[in-house]
Amino acid sequence: MERLIGFVLALVPLSVAGMAYGGREHRLSVVILSATLFCSCLIGLAIATNAKFVATNTDGSPDSSTAVPFLRHNTRLLAVAYAWGGFAMQVLYTTPLTTLKWQHGWQYAAIMALMAAGALLYARMLEHERPILKRMLLAAAVPLTIGHAFLGAGGLVYLAASGKLLIRGSDWAANQVFLFGALTVMILAAITLRTHARLTRG
Repeated sequence: MERLIGFVLALVPLSVAGMAYGGREHRLSVVILSATLFCSCLIGLAIATNAKFVATNTDGSPDSSTAVPFLRHNTRLLAVAYAWGGFAMQVLYTTPLTTLKWQHGWQYAAIMALMAAGALLYARMLEHERPILKRMLLAAAVPLTIGHAFLGAGGLVYLAASGKLLIRGSDWAANQVFLFGALTVMILAAITLRTHARLTRG
């Protein structure tokens, strides 16, 4: 499992480098292909590893020995998704690697970086041995995951309703980051909720 995560992490700079090349050459297809490469691999990893977590819990009891590792793992995957989005936004709009200019690029990059940091902090806190803290964190898992799902869904609705994906403005590459990032976050949240329900039968 750790090697698979390492493989996905190695795809982050590769994906962003491809997006940067596509941005510099103004080739939308290259940006889309590079984003698809990373996001599909991350989602595939989530599906495969969550299946293993479910297989280890056959009686459906809410055992924290299973629930906590699964939740920590999925939260880290979510952090990787946000980090990819922030890194891509930063490279596309605030470095000399591309000729793209958009005044809000660094702002969204910072927001995504904070989301990634928050997810990592939550995952790290799950490692504490304090029973009360662990129960509180587990109780917050479903509301937080639903919040991420709604955030992703809201981003998709906005992109569709605004028609931004059809307009080649200065934020055209950023819109691809939003699109693939929102899809990935929403799917990861759905996988997490499904696994949680199957592990706890509730």
